[in-house]
Amino acid sequence: MREPVPAPAPPAHDAFMPSAALAADVLGECMQVVPSLDLRDIGARLLAPLVSATRAHRASLMIVNPDTGRLRIVAGLGLSPELIGRDVEWKPNSIAEWVFRRREGLALQGEVRTDALQGSAEGSVDSSLCVPLEGTDGTLGVVNLARLAPQPAFSDAERESIEQVLPPITAALERALRAQRAERYVRQLECGPVATLVPAGQTQLRHHELGLARVNCENRAGDCAERVLHGSGAHSLLVTDAQGDGVDAALATTFVRGSFVAGASPERTLSGLVAQLNASLHARTSGAHPVSLWAAELSTSGQLSTCNAGYPPPLWIPSDDSPVCRLSGGGPPVGAEAQGRWDEEQVRLLPGDLVLVVSDGLLDARNATQMPFGEERVIEVAAEYRREPLDRLTQALVERVLAYSGRPVPVDDVQVLAIRFSPER
Repeated sequence: MREPVPAPAPPAHDAFMPSAALAADVLGECMQVVPSLDLRDIGARLLAPLVSATRAHRASLMIVNPDTGRLRIVAGLGLSPELIGRDVEWKPNSIAEWVFRRREGLALQGEVRTDALQGSAEGSVDSSLCVPLEGTDGTLGVVNLARLAPQPAFSDAERESIEQVLPPITAALERALRAQRAERYVRQLECGPVATLVPAGQTQLRHHELGLARVNCENRAGDCAERVLHGSGAHSLLVTDAQGDGVDAALATTFVRGSFVAGASPERTLSGLVAQLNASLHARTSGAHPVSLWAAELSTSGQLSTCNAGYPPPLWIPSDDSPVCRLSGGGPPVGAEAQGRWDEEQVRLLPGDLVLVVSDGLLDARNATQMPFGEERVIEVAAEYRREPLDRLTQALVERVLAYSGRPVPVDDVQVLAIRFSPER
C-alpha cells in the first residue's frame, strides 16, 4: 500500500525588509511632524530654494551664535565643509557684519574696498548679494548669495525681491531656535535642583541620617529638598511643592529655596522665616504661584522645631512603638496672600525616632478604583522598613506607590524625605 504523499508546505514568505524608498518616505513624514532641531539641517533646507531660484553658485546662511555673539555659518553651498557650524572670523567692517548691524541688504559687484566696507570675493565671482534676516525680536543673521560668470549680476530689484520672500524663512528659523531653547530648558528642569545638600539616596550627618527619593512627573511640579548647616552643628531643612507645574513652578521653588538658604539661622524663628518667604514670594508673583513647604530645624540634642506651610503633615514615628503623630503646626502655603500667620511645633526626638515627610503626589496617587494611596499605607511601609537604611525606606515607598497606581510615571511629583535621630553614630 502506497503511503500518502504529504501536502506541500505553503511557500514561506520572505521576511519584510523596508526599502530605501520607504525609509526615505518615513523620514520625510517624520520631518513634517517633528522637524529636526539641527540648525545645519534646517538651514540647508531653507537655503536650497533660494539657491535654485537665483541660480547662485555659492551661498551661505549665517545666524548669530548666542554663546559667542558672533555670526555662525549654519548652512552653505560651495564652501569648505569644515566651515559649516563654525563662527565667522571677525574682520573690521566686514560685509556680513555691516549688513547685520545696518539691517540693509547689499548687491555687490566683484571686489569691495571702501572706508565703510572691507571684503572681497574670489576672482571668479562677478556678483554677490547679502541680505539681513529680520525676525520679530531683531535681526537673526544674514543670507549671502554669489554668482559666477556668465550669470548676470545681482541687481537692486533682485535684492528687493529676495528680501520679500525671506520672512517665512526667518519665521521658520525663529521657531527652530525657540524649539532648541525649549529643549535645553526642559532638560534642565528634568535634572531637578542642583547643588543641594539633600541629594537623592542616603546622607549621613553627625547626629542624624537623611534619606531622599523622588520621581518627577512629566509636568514637573517643583518639588525639592534643601539643607543648611549651621556652626553649632544644627541643620535647617526645607521641603517644597509648588502649586502648579512647569517653568513657573520651578522658578517659584528656586526663589523660595534661595531665600531659605540665605535666611535660615538658629537665632531666627521658623515662623518668622516662613513669614519672610511668604512676603517676598507674594511681592513678586502677586499670589499667582504659591509654594507649599515644610521647614524644620534639627538640633544636636534631638530637639526638632517645625513649621508647616500647606504641606502634608509629616509623620513622627517613635522608636518605642508609641502611636504615630502628625506634625501639623503651621499655616497656609507661602505666597498665596500678602500676610499670614504660621505656628511652630516642637518635639523631642529620641534615638531611632523617625520623621517621614511625603508629598501630596504620593499620598494622593490613586489606583484603578480611584482610591488614594493614603497615610495608612505610608505608615505600613514605614513599619516594615523603619530599621533599614533610610534610602531603602524612601525607595520602597516610591516603588510601592507606583505599583499601587499602576503607572510607570506619576501624574504629580512623588517625593519622600526620611529623618532619623542617631546621636550615637
